[in-house]
Amino acid sequence: MTKRADGREAKEIIQPNCKIGTLTGADGSSYVERGGTKILCSVHGPRQAMGDFDEKAQVNVKWSTTTFAGEKYTRLREQTEESWHISSGLEEVFTYSVILESYPKSIIDISFVVLEDDGCIFPLSVLAGSLALANAGIELHDVPTCASAAIMSDSVMVIDPSENESHMAQAAISVTALTAHGTILSVQQTGVTSSTQSEAAIKLCYQTCDSIRNIVRKVLEEQSK
Repeated sequence: MTKRADGREAKEIIQPNCKIGTLTGADGSSYVERGGTKILCSVHGPRQAMGDFDEKAQVNVKWSTTTFAGEKYTRLREQTEESWHISSGLEEVFTYSVILESYPKSIIDISFVVLEDDGCIFPLSVLAGSLALANAGIELHDVPTCASAAIMSDSVMVIDPSENESHMAQAAISVTALTAHGTILSVQQTGVTSSTQSEAAIKLCYQTCDSIRNIVRKVLEEQSK
């Protein structure tokens, strides 16, 4: 395969630009930019929950887009089927990752706003959420990370696909993991491909998740000083 349209090799990610503590008024926040994808995330809490006592915290996620995030969001900006699936998926990831027992009878709210979308929206949302939770001082079992791979029509596999590559792909696979624990939280696949290619894509995504975890650690070390 020749170089991709943006000049990358097939298994080369775009290094994200990450910042923490970007929003005043939030307990934790982050800004993540990768190529043409830009996401803001804020964390509020833990705050006291009303009602009966619960030994574990509850994690709530709100995921929305701006009117200029991308053409596919212009008609139904919030609570489309896609945004509902993304919100639910993120809520599952962070519910598993936060040490809920450390915050009894509490609620942790995580809000995402997509400013621009040029692909890999779920992995970048996981990255933004992980950074914002760490910035808020929320205790985690491990930093969750996510990576996507696209299998193109010529069977070439590319990591961290752009929006255009995702549209042209015959199949796409995303893996979310806690790599310090060797745990895969979820595997999502769209399209059809062979079991051999699926296994190879999952392996590549997991390796990329571990690389992204190192990026998170570096950002937190450098920007928390």
